[in-house]
Formats: sequence, structure tokens, C-alpha cells
Amino acid sequence: MGIMMRYMGDLNDPVSLIHGHVYRMLGEDTNCYAIVDETGEDYLYAKEWFEPADEESRKAFEEYERRIGKATD
Repeated sequence: MGIMMRYMGDLNDPVSLIHGHVYRMLGEDTNCYAIVDETGEDYLYAKEWFEPADEESRKAFEEYERRIGKATD
């Protein structure tokens, strides 16, 4: 399903991302998250632009980060 992330960046482009909207994160790259944006496609966006959308997403995100951290150790 993916983790739900809230866009907090300042690129307010209704074609791709809208400030305050919630988007699905499918994965990540070094400095980016793969986010399903307004187009319905997934693209890489800067990590600092997003935060977990709610408590459930925050917990899922923390678990995801733990698993990724273990995989890279």
C-alpha cells in the first residue's frame, strides 16, 4: 500500500504536488522519496518536503526506517 506522507514543501504545483496534501510513498532513493503525485504516477521528490501524514503513517514510517537501516548495516 505504501506510507502516507504529507507534502510540506513550497513547490505548489497543482499538476504534481499541492502543499498540505497527502501522498503515497512507495520507497526511497538516497535523498528522495518515490511519491505517487497528482498525476497518478510515482516520481522522486526531496525527502525534506514530506512528513508522515498521521500517527499510523508515522509508526509505519519508523518501522520502514528501522528495516531499511538494518538492511544497509
